[in-house]
Amino acid sequence: MQMTSKYNGTCTRCNGSISKGEHINWNRGQGAQHFMCDEDTIMKGGKTLKQLAIEWDQEHKNDLTFCERVDQMTNSREYRNVPEDAIFQYANEDTQRNPYR
Repeated sequence: MQMTSKYNGTCTRCNGSISKGEHINWNRGQGAQHFMCDEDTIMKGGKTLKQLAIEWDQEHKNDLTFCERVDQMTNSREYRNVPEDAIFQYANEDTQRNPYR
């Protein structure tokens, strides 16, 4: 049942906070959920996946990009005799990707 929240509370689906006056879905036995709460917004540790993705990006903003890794490897003595396609593969495997996107 859709309604306006009468109290502050917690969403039973994503564990996020619900403010008094917020539009919610409420069912007896299930409790209150955000009106537009879906599987993509489920939270971990009280944060949305979007917040976690942004934090991950901030923590890794100084990491080398794929192109920088390739450039670094091609200019390195260590990879002097390594074929270019292998360098691309090594750089691709070494580049971290945001697990929240």
